[in-house]
Amino acid sequence: MRGKNPARLSSTLALAAWALAVAGEAVAQTPAPFVPSATQAPKVVRLLAYPEFFDPHAFEAFEQATGYAVAYDAYSLSLEIPDKWKDGPYDLVALPGPALAKRIAAGALAKLDKARLPRASGVQGAVAQKLNAYDPAGAYGIVFGWAPYGLIYDTKKVPERLGGAPDSWSALLDVRSLRKLADCGAAAPNARDAMFVAAWRLIGVDPGRLRALDIRSASFIMARAKSGMRGFAIPDPIGALARGSDCLTLGTPGEAAAANARAKKMGVAAEIAFSLPKEGGGVELEAFAIPRDAPHPDIAYRLLDFLMKPETAEADARVAGLNSSETVKDLDMMKRLWPLGAFDDAFAQAMENEWTHVRTAK
Repeated sequence: MRGKNPARLSSTLALAAWALAVAGEAVAQTPAPFVPSATQAPKVVRLLAYPEFFDPHAFEAFEQATGYAVAYDAYSLSLEIPDKWKDGPYDLVALPGPALAKRIAAGALAKLDKARLPRASGVQGAVAQKLNAYDPAGAYGIVFGWAPYGLIYDTKKVPERLGGAPDSWSALLDVRSLRKLADCGAAAPNARDAMFVAAWRLIGVDPGRLRALDIRSASFIMARAKSGMRGFAIPDPIGALARGSDCLTLGTPGEAAAANARAKKMGVAAEIAFSLPKEGGGVELEAFAIPRDAPHPDIAYRLLDFLMKPETAEADARVAGLNSSETVKDLDMMKRLWPLGAFDDAFAQAMENEWTHVRTAK
């Protein structure tokens, strides 16, 4: 190129290339105004539990303290847990006892470092021991709440027919009592394990020392009782009590409260109460656990410890229809409760066979 200095041209081109590189780097470091940067991404800790399991305001203080929003996913039935698990990974999960045992067996949970959970010491020992039926080493779960299974009854109808408030499983499982309730109606829910435990407790059988004969005995008791009931293994006996069409069934204190609420909403003048039979019964246990693949285990520990604060635990348990794991008023009563679903596989299959037979028999 005539009239141009090749050395100067080379220098100019190099300078231009450097300027473009610097400009490109600056552009790369400056986010576009319409594209959120990585630092603006929301911080989220994922929680899996039953729906309506926590006080609506339970997470506000936690979110303010940590900057992490709680993304609460829910399952309606424990049978849905394996499929919901695939939607994870979750940081913290609340599981019923039988589901906890299955997740432990599948290697899906992390062992808990109790030193990082100072408030876990508030769990009553009698409640923690019941969880050992699902978590023998006490290594994976922390009890969130519990609920005993007993009798739910209409306080105006049942006592006047039985001569007092029901305090024994005989009210639901003895045909002589059922005859007295024939005009107001007794029914059994589709709750296999709770019904078996009720029958065993009535005849003095320890569910922890079962024999094959005990399963047949309980089946016989339920078959006889079925003949005196308005319904057996029905899907919504709580609704029947709320409507006033039945007066006695099996369930939890939370279900008794729900029956009262439904009756009031429908304008039915019924007062429903819960009574734990003197023989004892089944108990539902719900536990917190941290999945092995939790994306934010440190935050999961902070959330779990936060939810174990006494005032938070009490409020959440009330919403969930459970007793707080930090509250046990009657230790002797707790000893008479058996964790539902904690049975040897062979016994569980035999129970299912007998339950199907009783449920479908004409």
